[in-house]
Amino acid sequence: KQGNPSHPLTAYTGVYKHAAYGTITIREDKDKLTGTLNRWNLKWQHKQYNYFTITIDDAAFDGSEAMDGEFSIDPDGNISSLKIPFENGVKDIVFIK
Repeated sequence: KQGNPSHPLTAYTGVYKHAAYGTITIREDKDKLTGTLNRWNLKWQHKQYNYFTITIDDAAFDGSEAMDGEFSIDPDGNISSLKIPFENGVKDIVFIK
């Protein structure tokens, strides 16, 4: 694991929206991030800097669906969006906070 997140975990919490893919809600729980994407519970594992590995916390998934999401920072230094590579060959999906 390299590099700590650029912000305290509370800065990543909040509601992120995308018109087609829905809403991701992120919360802090015991020094980790948790959250939901529509009806799915998500697990967040810090990878490096502003990258987190996201997995769906459901018995129907085996972890192979894991994706690395990247949080983006606006010019004022605030977390402003989350990019997730949902599909190969398609631009990353951007959820706006």
